[in-house]
Amino acid sequence: AKGRLALDFAKYAKSAESWMPRRQAIDLHYRALAAGNVKLTKDLRLSLMDLLLDYKRFNEAEKEARHVLEKEPDNAAALRALAIALASQLADGSLANVDTKELKLVKNIEKARQINPKDGRLARILAIVYREYPAVVQAEYPGSSERERQGKADESLKWEQIMKVMDVARQGSVEEVSLVTDDYPAE
Repeated sequence: AKGRLALDFAKYAKSAESWMPRRQAIDLHYRALAAGNVKLTKDLRLSLMDLLLDYKRFNEAEKEARHVLEKEPDNAAALRALAIALASQLADGSLANVDTKELKLVKNIEKARQINPKDGRLARILAIVYREYPAVVQAEYPGSSERERQGKADESLKWEQIMKVMDVARQGSVEEVSLVTDDYPAE
């Protein structure tokens, strides 16, 4: 019962404008997980990851994602949450004293991107990591050049552009597609 209550309350909390319901939903998820309802554990962890990301509790979101990935290494939602959590911690300095090579930060983001190819946020995160954090990339890919990193960043962003154009083309008119493509200058 606690598990179902936590999941149902999370749906309400996500649409609420106040932060308090989200905080309560997080607490309910932790209580339900502590109660040990094995049938709902995965659903609870996936829902909790989203709440924690929304609440900017990246370290906890990372832990929950890793719990799911222990049992399902290719879970798209968990890989996405892990990538966002790691990149957010990198950006806010939380990983300053952590060996990012051990975390496989870049490889985890690349895997999340590969499994979630339509996710524009992951495309941008990957491009930012390649461009803004050369030491992190170097740690995992020794000998990678500035040119290679920039090429991978560009490739990630081009794929995002292609997916955006395809989505607009499926839903809209030719005029809308040309508006989207105007955002990205030709090389």
